[in-house]
Amino acid sequence: MIMEIYGIALALALAMAPVAHADSMDLTSIKAIAISGDASRTHVSTNADAAYRIETGSDRGGWFSHWYSIWSWNICRDVSRMHVEGTTLYIDTGSSSWLDRSDCRAEIDANVPAGATVEIDQQALDVKLDGDFARVRIAVRAGDISLNGHASALAIKGEALQARLSYDKVLRDEVVAIDAKLVDAYVDFGRDTPLEYSVAAMASSVDSARPSVTGARPSIDIKGMLVSATIR
Repeated sequence: MIMEIYGIALALALAMAPVAHADSMDLTSIKAIAISGDASRTHVSTNADAAYRIETGSDRGGWFSHWYSIWSWNICRDVSRMHVEGTTLYIDTGSSSWLDRSDCRAEIDANVPAGATVEIDQQALDVKLDGDFARVRIAVRAGDISLNGHASALAIKGEALQARLSYDKVLRDEVVAIDAKLVDAYVDFGRDTPLEYSVAAMASSVDSARPSVTGARPSIDIKGMLVSATIR
């Protein structure tokens, strides 16, 4: 009986293995990344001085992760699947079992050509974006989002969000939209950049010493129930 259970578990594990390997993919022509699944800790960069790559993995987090890893037969394994269609790289980090209290978290580390589009649709997300992106769209229940670089269009929608957005250049085409029940946002375009911004909330705290200039770009639109926003 034990061997039968082990055989079933092994078969399921093999069935859940990634369907493609990163080292077999040509990422030089990638123009978009689409990430789905339950949750992940993700880093995407556009560093032209480094090799283009995509790496996925998994790690345990939480108070009991160490002990769980020691005593549980259920290994925290990478079940992410990826494939390329045209110029889009699709990554699915999989779903967490309701029986698994291990807090096993998917991890993604990618370096792609500048000007890529990033789309992420997950339940929980910790993402860092470093570099130059055309468009970023994120839909998440709970998210910690960081951008260091540039994105012409950035839209974030969720329940509870923390966003740290620091732009290293301004092309006068930037549009930032954040929509969530709970928002803690820091947006920095530089002191001498005219911009238009609006914050609509039931309760809000806005830290900005500059006026909003109607029709200007960059533009920032933040909506929520409880909002704390710092605009620089």
